[in-house]
Amino acid sequence: MDLLAHLEAYVATAEEAGFSRAADRLGIAQPLLSRRVKTLEEYFGGPLFDRSRRQIETTELGVLLLPYARDVLDRAQRLRQVARSARRSRVRAVGVPADCAPAALARALRAGTEHGVTLGIRELPPPERESGLADGSLGYALVRTAPEQAAFQVPLGLASAPVPDGTATRRTLHLEELRPRRGRGAGRAAPPPLLLLTEDQVPYFEDRLARAAARAGLPEERIRPA
Repeated sequence: MDLLAHLEAYVATAEEAGFSRAADRLGIAQPLLSRRVKTLEEYFGGPLFDRSRRQIETTELGVLLLPYARDVLDRAQRLRQVARSARRSRVRAVGVPADCAPAALARALRAGTEHGVTLGIRELPPPERESGLADGSLGYALVRTAPEQAAFQVPLGLASAPVPDGTATRRTLHLEELRPRRGRGAGRAAPPPLLLLTEDQVPYFEDRLARAAARAGLPEERIRPA
């Protein structure tokens, strides 16, 4: 049974107080509308209309169920409207890391709007972003790959931090600089640890970092999750 079509027949009949007028309103034949109402009465286990008079009247059961039937039809209509709107606006789901800068995401959303594409941002861990691209639930995603396979390259962590005097000049930070110094005086601070974000905790990156840290003489305990 097409429940929505049967509910439309029931609601129209109740509002028009007649099968003929209800059929005209819905643009269907009256016998078809009558069959839908009869099927719905069997489904609900009782008559929805009193047909013993010249003009049909809604029964107590029909009056009781009417607002619920209208609510179902209203929700179905809103669902159709949302689906049409989504098709027109070309919504595309985008998987991003949880620590993306809000300003950068805002620029991406605005750029999409300017090109007629609505981007739906989803903050997801790396495995879910990769699986989303594979199963089609994501249109786009930021996914970390090995450098030789990457489409874009970005500096990481303190390697992209401005120098202490506040200028915009960037400097390269080498792993050797995080190595504990021998004969360090009491007034000198220890080098900061190397903290790994969730984005860093993927096998090919962790393996490469461990080998590079070992070559730089950086103790394993200096590398830990943020």
